[in-house]
Amino acid sequence: MKKLSYSLAIASVFLCSRSAAQNFNPTVEVTNTYQSTSADAGKPLSEMAVPDSLLRFDLDYDYQVFEKKYDGSYSFKPYMLNMTPEKNAYRGRRLYLKAGAGYSLHPVFDLVFAPTTKGGLDLSFFASHKSYFGNYAGIGASEEEGVAVLRPGDKVWKGYDALTRAGFDGHYNWNASTLTFGAGYYGLMTRDTVTTRGLHALDFNARIRSNSTEEEFFFYDFGIRGRFASERSKWTTPFIFLDKDNPTEALEPVGGSVSEGIVALEGTFGPVLNYFSRAVADLDVISASYGGDIHSTSSLIALTPKYELETGRWKFSLGLRLEALLHSAAPEESPEAAMGTHKGKIVYPAVNISFAAADNVLLTASATGGATLNPYSSLIEDNHHISFSQPFCALDPSQVGAMPFMDNSVEVVNGRLGVRGNLWKKLQFDIAGGFSMTENGLLESGIFVFDRLFPSITYQDYNTFYADALFALDAGKVRFDAGIHYRNMVRPVGEESSLGLSIPALTADARLVVDINSRVYAGLNLSGRTSRKGSVPGILVDEGEGLRQVRIPGYLDVGLLAGYQINRRLGVWAQGGNLLCETLQRNVGYAEKGPWGTVGITLNL
Repeated sequence: MKKLSYSLAIASVFLCSRSAAQNFNPTVEVTNTYQSTSADAGKPLSEMAVPDSLLRFDLDYDYQVFEKKYDGSYSFKPYMLNMTPEKNAYRGRRLYLKAGAGYSLHPVFDLVFAPTTKGGLDLSFFASHKSYFGNYAGIGASEEEGVAVLRPGDKVWKGYDALTRAGFDGHYNWNASTLTFGAGYYGLMTRDTVTTRGLHALDFNARIRSNSTEEEFFFYDFGIRGRFASERSKWTTPFIFLDKDNPTEALEPVGGSVSEGIVALEGTFGPVLNYFSRAVADLDVISASYGGDIHSTSSLIALTPKYELETGRWKFSLGLRLEALLHSAAPEESPEAAMGTHKGKIVYPAVNISFAAADNVLLTASATGGATLNPYSSLIEDNHHISFSQPFCALDPSQVGAMPFMDNSVEVVNGRLGVRGNLWKKLQFDIAGGFSMTENGLLESGIFVFDRLFPSITYQDYNTFYADALFALDAGKVRFDAGIHYRNMVRPVGEESSLGLSIPALTADARLVVDINSRVYAGLNLSGRTSRKGSVPGILVDEGEGLRQVRIPGYLDVGLLAGYQINRRLGVWAQGGNLLCETLQRNVGYAEKGPWGTVGITLNL
């Protein structure tokens, strides 16, 4: 049996269980995405996790909602696998290919090859490419009742956003333990009116876990993961060449480079006392170091001793997270290079309680907390358009909101109540809500220079009341999944505390797929969110320096998908999006222009 955490905001995973069995749904992508946290609803959906080729061919998942512990708002999670497929998972299939292109240009390429292996070893090799080459809407500010509303103007500009991944993963099973491992290339190439980027990275991971079925034994589950990356980029930086009498000279492009090394060790270890209790500890260590135009190092060390007990219908996990943050001092001439300057706390709660109200319904309660590093990799995976040259105001500490680009965020406490389960073996649900207190939380922001908005980030304190409702329905020929997220941010009173854009009050994603017959399927995608508001610093032509109120309108993205299975190995598919011609500002100031459509093939051998 496999357990897979997932977010129904992009839950094509659940659709795989039947459509993949019919061997023709090319929209399915199995990834290691995690359930959203209190701050995640406002983030664009990133596709950081590699296609899990070991799971791609497994048709017998036992999907479990909310299996991963809370890891913080922006925690860095490169490709650590957390699953062990059965020996016959791919059932004789060794090759999977999905490829397509269309207008505007959205090339898609996914290739997975799983060679035949002997014994307990399973291997797979993967390659994936997704990109956009085309027009972006020229976003401008229009004044409405003293608020700058970011809307598309008449101008358009050309750019691209290309993400490529390739590598291998695998696992080896023997009686005492299971080993999973993998390594791969991560490449990101982008170009827009502000930044041109080329990032190349090597990712790796390995994990070993005990497999004992004895009543008493020493349990261990350790993993190591990391990334070594190098980036060269050019950007437009308004403050270095600022000349109010000749503002065009303020937009000269400059170049730079940054190298990154991230290594993380995660694990759980301790004695299992009997079938119903254990005394274990979680270990989390992550270190990020930088060279090139940024010279800084930041590390987080956390130990969480806890006692876990199962009695009757109750399960208890009672612990405390003990944490320390270490960082190097930033050079005086480069305040933006600082990392981890917000030290946070030492002790956080780590309590999780569940009660089986029925055979298929589980009630949950938790109180957690902890700090999170915001390394460069996680920032650009959430937003491909930002650069280490931002926030621009950091180059001049006298500007309102001057702060480092990379800093740590602190979840002081996150209290959560929920219910999840499975009804009639067809409908899965996970409904939860709670309250979180965040210090130095990461938010999208920007800065106006002569009425031009440059995207950026900021770190602010805020509290959040939140609720999440996730659903997945498999009713034979009809599959439906949806995720709805509510966020109510409460900020301290004060001018500087209002910097940055708030998290959308409501975000929602849904997908409906219907098997018209054994060869043909059709479906509908919906994605939307409400507007975002906030304040950003700026240098205004008429008003001088100060804060400017900004609003980004919400949107509704409507898409269609369809496919036809020519034979059991070959199929064709089509998918389109933004059919209502909305301005989809998933990131501040960036929106692909108009609707799009992509057609392609799938091949299973």
